Amino acid sequence: MQIWKNKISKKRTFTQPLREVWSAISKRQKLEEWFLENTFSTVEGKAFEFFDKPGEKWNGIYQCEVLSVQPPYNLAYSWAHTKLRFTTYVWWRLNTVNGNTVLELEHSGFKGLSGFISLIYYSYFWDLKLKSLLVYLSKQKDAVYI
Repeated sequence: MQIWKNKISKKRTFTQPLREVWSAISKRQKLEEWFLENTFSTVEGKAFEFFDKPGEKWNGIYQCEVLSVQPPYNLAYSWAHTKLRFTTYVWWRLNTVNGNTVLELEHSGFKGLSGFISLIYYSYFWDLKLKSLLVYLSKQKDAVYI
């Protein structure tokens, strides 16, 4: 894990083929199986939403916009919600190394003290979600990264 310069960077290696990992992060129905309910599509410039559990002062909706789609290697979108006072950015990068798929996730754009607190929260959030992706891809609850 890396948290510095107002961004989170995560890197995971999967045994599944690159196109299978790409499909899991870029297809609306597959995202719903391991990530969050959504209205996502891979159309640059298109707004969409992810739906999480609402809280006392939060409606549970992440407002996003697709910024870049370069199948099957890069996907980027904005990430905002009512409790986050600024827009942040999520970038997924995929590559093949020694027959395995290397996924790099970057979440950037955090500002100020509230941004620092959000960095800590989202670092944990992405760890959980990437573990869910691993379980989804491997179909094993006790799966581990290579």
